This record gives sequence, C-alpha cells and structure tokens, in this order.
Amino acid sequence: MSTKDRGIADGKGRGGKSPAVPKTKKARFVPAASRPQGISLRDYFAAKVAQGDAEVAPGWNNDESISDDYLRRRAGFYYRLADAMIGARVRVPK
Repeated sequence: MSTKDRGIADGKGRGGKSPAVPKTKKARFVPAASRPQGISLRDYFAAKVAQGDAEVAPGWNNDESISDDYLRRRAGFYYRLADAMIGARVRVPK
C-alpha cells in the first residue's frame, strides 16, 4: 500500500476522507482573573506533607481508633509545615 493509498501524501486521514489530526478552533485569550485557579500552593504543600506522612506510617490512616481531634491537629500541623515552606520560598537568597 502506498502513502497515497493511506491518505498520507495528501494530508488527509484514512483513505483521504478526513484530516489525520482534526483541526481545532483557535484558543481565545482568557484573563487570569477569570480562569479557574485550582489548588493553592499552600494546599499542594500540605497535601504533599500528608502524603509523605502516610507513606512513612502506612496504616495509621485506616485506624478507626484515632480521634477526630488528633486528625484535625495533624492536618493543622501539615498546614504549618506548608506555611513554613512558603516562607522559606520567599526568603531564598537571589
């Protein structure tokens, strides 16, 4: 089968019926203020700390005997570490 038979030479898709890569509309500019913001850097850092903690002590997160108060304090600790990371990031010497 030649490239012409597969629709490659003419820039069209299979058998020359459609493009190999569909054309898309041009992206329009959306101001940053109106874009979805997603997760904050603080939340990201806190999640990474929690993830690392869960990997060091797998199983504590499945233990029903751990109190909600302890879990809230632990989450607060993750956010304190996240805040420290953000603070260290700001003070990095140039």
